[in-house]
Amino acid sequence: MKYASFDKDGFPTAFYDTEINGENIPKAAVEISDKDWMEFINNQGARAWDGSKVISKFRQVNLTMEDIRKKRKSLLSASDWTALNDAPLDESKRRAWNKYRQELRDITNQKDPNAIKWPDQPK
Repeated sequence: MKYASFDKDGFPTAFYDTEINGENIPKAAVEISDKDWMEFINNQGARAWDGSKVISKFRQVNLTMEDIRKKRKSLLSASDWTALNDAPLDESKRRAWNKYRQELRDITNQKDPNAIKWPDQPK
């Protein structure tokens, strides 16, 4: 038999199996089916327990502007090669990459770090 413990939002915090844990299962743990267990394992962070069944639910992540700056720095670093004079780009692609990199630099003009609209990388 499988069991799970959940946080206040219904997201699993621990799993237990009588074959592994024996009787060392917290009293607050809830019995779940093998199917429920697989649903949680295969969809981590996207499934929760509503008190009787598994539901589709996404954990809200609260990003900070520092998180946004780190991602921006990584994306800019990954595209640095496009700014080199000898980069194998025609003029059209060079303009597209320049535009993309400028949009990345301007990303912090957006005020809500949880609603950032990231530019698409040129093909």
